[in-house]
Amino acid sequence: MRHPMFMAASALAAFLITAGVPATHAQAPTTTEQIDEKIAHAIGMEAVFYGFAPVMVQLAIRSQTDADQPFDNGQAPVNQMGHARRLYGPADKFVVTANNDTLYSFAALDLSKEPVVLTIPDTEGRYYIMQLIDAYSRAVEDIGIGTLGAQGGTFAIVGPGWKGTLPPEMVRIDSPTPEVYVIGRTGVDSDEDLPAAHAVQDQYRLRALSAYGQPSSPVELGHKDASAKMGFPEGLDFFALLDRAIRTNPLPEDAPITEQFKRIGVGLEKPFDGVAVRAGQARLDAGASGRNRCDTECRQGFRFPRQWLEYGVQRRPLWE
Repeated sequence: MRHPMFMAASALAAFLITAGVPATHAQAPTTTEQIDEKIAHAIGMEAVFYGFAPVMVQLAIRSQTDADQPFDNGQAPVNQMGHARRLYGPADKFVVTANNDTLYSFAALDLSKEPVVLTIPDTEGRYYIMQLIDAYSRAVEDIGIGTLGAQGGTFAIVGPGWKGTLPPEMVRIDSPTPEVYVIGRTGVDSDEDLPAAHAVQDQYRLRALSAYGQPSSPVELGHKDASAKMGFPEGLDFFALLDRAIRTNPLPEDAPITEQFKRIGVGLEKPFDGVAVRAGQARLDAGASGRNRCDTECRQGFRFPRQWLEYGVQRRPLWE
């Protein structure tokens, strides 16, 4: 099967060749604006396919950090952890189907300045897992009873480029991106078991490396009835979120693809501005078309070519 990048490049080449053919009496000349719109649409579609995973992570970070303190629905400011105190049910739609036999804990980490330290207590056999994913929804590490055991430990989550020395009791975990999303789960046997599970959650500790060793106490949680709402970006907001993901969490090895997105204003030095960049309608159309294509493919069994779902691998540019 031909790589989708090659197919897109071939299609563009055919279009440009056609666009360069002299107009006849039955064919109106193709304007520069029309060519720009078509190219913007093609790049926009590719940006949707490439950007689906990082945009979903950005949505999760945005919704979970919409808080001025940690809450009992799992929301918390950056580099802090919130804990859901109740089991989720069908009405909780921050993900498609949340577990209802574990309590969730969430944290969005910013590792751009220094590592963040996560401490797990001895859970005395209780199930737990801390799932760490990077800004492109790739697994960084799973810290859990299945990989570590129930005894817990102290983990330094380190961003790219950090140089320093860690205390000997810490296990170092390197993330390829400065942003990391933490999804924690603590097992619950029944409603009567909730207080004991809460006690385990209260012993999770998250702090900057520079604050490690200072006295700490259980987080005091504010109250919110509803779980966080993610939704899906409308209009040009998808490209604004992708722009933030690329600028904040660049993958140099993906530059042959992401450099092309600059033509539609994504990944420039300044934040995305849908008004200032030309061919805005083409991006709107591409966003809608790309989302519909993703929806169709997912409903038919997620038949995307494997290469569309990989990050951090060498790809051929969309156009050469």
